[in-house]
Amino acid sequence: MLVDVLRKVLPVSVKQGLGLWTVSQAGRAKWLAYPYYLLLCGKLPRGLEIRGKDCRVRYMKHNFLTPRDGIMAAIDIFQDKVYEKLWSPKKEDTVIDVGAYVGMFAVRASKLVGRGGQVIAIEPAPANIPYIKANTKGINNIKIIEEAVSDEVGMIPLYVSKASPCHSIEVKHGEVISVKTETLDILALRLKLGMVDFVKIDAEGAELSILRGAERMLSYDGIKLAIASYHDLANGEAELPYVVAFLRERGFNYKVVSGYVYADRVKKPMRIAIVNDTVYPYSKGGAQKRTWEVARRLAQRGHDVHWYGMKYWGGGGSIVLDGITLHGVCLPIELYTDGRRSIKQAIIFGMSLIKPLLKGKYDIVDCSIFPYFPCFAAKLYAVLKRRPLVITWFEVWGNYWYEYLGWRGFFGKMVEKLATKLPTYTIADSSLVKDELIGIGMNGDNVKVIPDGADIELIEKTRPANKGYDVLYAGRLLAHKNVDVLIEAVSQLPDITCGIIGDGPERDKLEQIACNRVEFLGFLENTTDIYAYMKASKVFAFPSTREGSPLAIPEANACGMPVIATDWVEDGMNGYLCKLDSSDMAQKILLAIKRRDSMTQRCKDYANQFDWEIIVDRIEATYKEVLK
Repeated sequence: MLVDVLRKVLPVSVKQGLGLWTVSQAGRAKWLAYPYYLLLCGKLPRGLEIRGKDCRVRYMKHNFLTPRDGIMAAIDIFQDKVYEKLWSPKKEDTVIDVGAYVGMFAVRASKLVGRGGQVIAIEPAPANIPYIKANTKGINNIKIIEEAVSDEVGMIPLYVSKASPCHSIEVKHGEVISVKTETLDILALRLKLGMVDFVKIDAEGAELSILRGAERMLSYDGIKLAIASYHDLANGEAELPYVVAFLRERGFNYKVVSGYVYADRVKKPMRIAIVNDTVYPYSKGGAQKRTWEVARRLAQRGHDVHWYGMKYWGGGGSIVLDGITLHGVCLPIELYTDGRRSIKQAIIFGMSLIKPLLKGKYDIVDCSIFPYFPCFAAKLYAVLKRRPLVITWFEVWGNYWYEYLGWRGFFGKMVEKLATKLPTYTIADSSLVKDELIGIGMNGDNVKVIPDGADIELIEKTRPANKGYDVLYAGRLLAHKNVDVLIEAVSQLPDITCGIIGDGPERDKLEQIACNRVEFLGFLENTTDIYAYMKASKVFAFPSTREGSPLAIPEANACGMPVIATDWVEDGMNGYLCKLDSSDMAQKILLAIKRRDSMTQRCKDYANQFDWEIIVDRIEATYKEVLK
């Protein structure tokens, strides 16, 4: 009773300091241990033996070694069962234990899930690792992960408390060390966990950031959570209302018991209409690939996905491919006239879209911005059906319209600006595109950046090609891709070979200026063939200057290739930035080749955050947010 009163009236800083002091005292003096356990815990642990600075307790026929100030964890887990008030791990479940401490809950969960299940025990504090390894020795269904999880990837400060259970990446106290961190979603993909059934999180105030890095995992049907939410955030606010709000926004059912949040969810499928005139795999560009990757994964998750585009296939107007219902609203029309995007095609497709789209009944419509006119047809549907419209932007042309169309570019620029007024919400595929949208008048609060992704699993399965190159390019051969600059750079580098994958209106010009060490491989039908060449080659070059979020960059990184580009890479991390200059590009190619072996793993680690499953998690969450 007194403890409850003090928790309510004392300032956060005082509560934290008093709590840490009390816990630390039990670890310093043996004679204080028993009064501490009785006063703070109200009971003694079972089979308690105090041995120097450590203790042993016995539960479930298992002896646990723990620091003397960590005995309360044993009482919480085995006697009070604080993580199992509503449910427990079941046979053959996959369980994630975040904040595993010395492994007590991990061992308990391992016995509950049996040989057919698995437990992932995550603990970032180096001082606790010897205990968790000792306590889990010989238990085959527990995997220890010696790192933190959060909503970041890389290195992060860990604040080391005087009390062994209280180390935190959120609350600043004690010594500071750096530890590796990644998101739960990336970790699950890296370990190929598949469905996760039960997640326990007790991370000393970092629970909210951990949840933010688990959007994909939290979308699983039937997932159950047990979250210690009685901690305070770094700013002194109680984290409980924030955790509850986060889970409520994502459709979880939840119950709060003594500061612990127990939550589960039942997934509600969405009916989604996607508008993109060119349909993958009949048309293979970056935007089409992104739309297809997103659409098929949404369909795999149980959503009813319909794609409206030109009819590239024979037979009926609608077919089902990879779980997506494809609707052909008109016959294919040439996209380019005299090297420029056809306005006639855009108008015909936009007009043809109106009637078939209005026949459908959808929760949300997502329309690709290019070639603009279909967005107006999609807006008509949104207004008449009172449904939200999301527009996905891949680039903003702005004044480039004048370079592209001369004086007629004025009309293109006006249409583009009008298109910014249409959506309920906007997805930009890069921060650059978002900034450019804000620059032409869009409200940045309604724009979310969700980049392109890479099929990490497929890339890992792909074997290298029999032939590779020192430098490789893959993409359409268009003027703004600046492949001529790459060819000029290669001509300055004796003995350097170059492979160019792709086709387009610039191919003839490029072949005329290329030296005999440049090989044109043409358009490759199978994506795995491109990945095979990437794996067999050393460096990827991407000299384009007009892109949103180039799909080829995370794909090349996932193949272990450093990327040379004018933008979109972290210099020295996953590649090198270069000027749009053949001499500078030549120097950066040589540098990347020299350092490739030391950069390969960094490139792969960098690419993991762009796994399509994670990207689709964010898009799915955005749709649900818009629908609310």
